[in-house]
Amino acid sequence: MKYLKVIIYSWLIFSVNFTHGQKFKFEIDDYVKPYLESKDFSGAILIADGDDIVFQNEYGYSNLENKIFNTRNTIFGIGSISKQFTAVSILLLEEQGKLNIQDKIAKFFPQLNNNISEITIHQLLSHTSGLPTNLFEDHQQLKIYRSSKELLNLINGLGSQFIPGNKLLYSNVGFTLLSLIIEKVSNSTFSDFLKDEIFLKLNLNQTFHNDNSSLHSNLATGYDPAENNFKLERTHYIDYSNVKGAGSLFSSVLDLHKWNLALHRDGFLSRLSYDKLTKVYEGGRGYGVGIYTRAGKKVIGHDGVLNGFNGFLEWYVDQQRTVVYLGNIRSGFLGLLQNSIASIMWDKPIINYSYDNNTYSYNLNESFLGNYELFPGFLLTVEKINGKPKLKGSAGYSTDLKVLEQPNEFYYRAMFAKIIFKKEGDKKKLIWVDRRGKEYEAKKI
Repeated sequence: MKYLKVIIYSWLIFSVNFTHGQKFKFEIDDYVKPYLESKDFSGAILIADGDDIVFQNEYGYSNLENKIFNTRNTIFGIGSISKQFTAVSILLLEEQGKLNIQDKIAKFFPQLNNNISEITIHQLLSHTSGLPTNLFEDHQQLKIYRSSKELLNLINGLGSQFIPGNKLLYSNVGFTLLSLIIEKVSNSTFSDFLKDEIFLKLNLNQTFHNDNSSLHSNLATGYDPAENNFKLERTHYIDYSNVKGAGSLFSSVLDLHKWNLALHRDGFLSRLSYDKLTKVYEGGRGYGVGIYTRAGKKVIGHDGVLNGFNGFLEWYVDQQRTVVYLGNIRSGFLGLLQNSIASIMWDKPIINYSYDNNTYSYNLNESFLGNYELFPGFLLTVEKINGKPKLKGSAGYSTDLKVLEQPNEFYYRAMFAKIIFKKEGDKKKLIWVDRRGKEYEAKKI
């Protein structure tokens, strides 16, 4: 009788997961189809309840030129999803007694300037250090390889923008500094520490710091939106040493599923360390992760956007569900997909977003060219290149603005946003309208 109960229970679980899988496949495949056709989407999606993968599918090409399809084993750049690996590395070192998250940076690098040396590891992890968002405003600087010593010198020259601990400022620089602390304390390279302490122990065979990216035949090529016959262009080259610890990892959806289970369910970290990782600090942030609700469910997760790649990794806490997407077209579809998959899973209304891609013009008054401050420390630059209006963010590179029906209104495909330019007397401003219709004002500086 007991054996029969086990069989019946197992069959019921299988039936539920199979039904979920059928629903997800039909609705997700149908939802992403137009974005796949418009070349705003390419990648892999995985949904799992615990160990059981209930939906997995791959879309588009890992390499457009050679018509190589994405597969379950395709490896993508994961951008800021990398930050949770950096945070976990710090907590592992704390468990080993080699540091304390309340330690000041001066303990490891006494040569740093006073306005940086008093920052604590906790403040770096929680984005409250005051260090700026990016190392560089000029994207060309990201093409140059930099050693750990060079990175430390650059960070030392940046300084903190406010008294550490006073407020939130998302900082890639802070996580690069954390990677340098990891190297200092472990007497190892950041790449080797991750490999020895995390990747090998968890059998993450498709995950690595980019030092070894050329050794992997399954690595996808990254693409960015472009106004050409192809609608895409190969992404601009960067040397990932410049985003070490902040956005330098590559992985697959299969490996990130393993990672999510090890981290959130299987006790890879001690309970004390895990609680530190997932505690809500400033702005709904933990250590390298966000804690938020989506479709009314509690989620621990993070997204990642970098040259030619984007993705997200989420853990639905109460349901123990993993949702992971990795893609190789850096378009604004990312945020839309996050919410739409959640809507499909929990039977909520789905939002679509599109503009007429046939309308195009280069008409933008020259007086609107220049720099606009969207958030403290984050600039938008509007420029014309070969007669075309283009927009780029801090440390980014320019992509096209496509005119809409109204004067001075443009579509920014790279982020699925509407850009409106306004003039009030001698002052000019840019209005950023996201896909939900929320407006953000940036004044010209």
